[in-house]
Amino acid sequence: MNERVSALNATDVVFHRASLYISKIGFALLEERGDQSQNNVGWNIERKRIEGRWVEGQVGEFRLTFDPIDYELKWENRSRQLVDRIGLKNTSIADVDHWWLTSTHAICGVELHEFNFSNHTRDIHFGFDVFPILHRQAILDWIQLRSRGERALLQLNNLFTETVRVRIWPNNFHSEITGQVDEFLSLKGGIALADDLNRSPYLYLNGYIANQPKALPKIEASFGHWPQGSPSGYIIPFEEYLNAPFQQIVDSILNAADQIVNS
Repeated sequence: MNERVSALNATDVVFHRASLYISKIGFALLEERGDQSQNNVGWNIERKRIEGRWVEGQVGEFRLTFDPIDYELKWENRSRQLVDRIGLKNTSIADVDHWWLTSTHAICGVELHEFNFSNHTRDIHFGFDVFPILHRQAILDWIQLRSRGERALLQLNNLFTETVRVRIWPNNFHSEITGQVDEFLSLKGGIALADDLNRSPYLYLNGYIANQPKALPKIEASFGHWPQGSPSGYIIPFEEYLNAPFQQIVDSILNAADQIVNS
């Protein structure tokens, strides 16, 4: 694994930890939904921020965001005015936890007693007690991966029965979009962290019939590939994605969708 991929993987893990502060607002302050979507967050491509859902404050509505360029958590109001912030570089988890509790109390008028996400994640072990210094190139790579990836995944709406947004989920930090193609078949596309399937972040697309993975024949690809025996039917690893023209990424995702639909 080259240094650039290693730095991106490390950045993904750190940003996942930062985003949990935003998701926790949804768990703590918003009405629970059946699919737990009150806790997912969005990536704003234009503003280059991870943004939480709006919550009622003591004076108007507010949301917590994460700015990867500034490496800061930021509260803002409906006018997008900065209300409070904390820089994460070299800041301990304990100090950020304390800021999260006190700022939520000051802005929303709600006194929370601890930052505990263990019931809502899959035994995640982040491996650091202080937010580390990150490589700027890795931050830019992460922004490019999420921004271009989300734009490509949104093209799947051309196949869905209704328009769906891409959202980031706290348990795995995947950017995901899921939509129905017809009464039985659905497609799920996303951007995943490095895992056992691939050693770097990757785009993926898979199909489901009645919520069960659709069995696919062996399929060859000149760009990206189709791992055998995996629920991720088609993937584009970061190494291939990095220098590819955007239209090639879009065409490959839509071609893979066509393969899944018609197999």
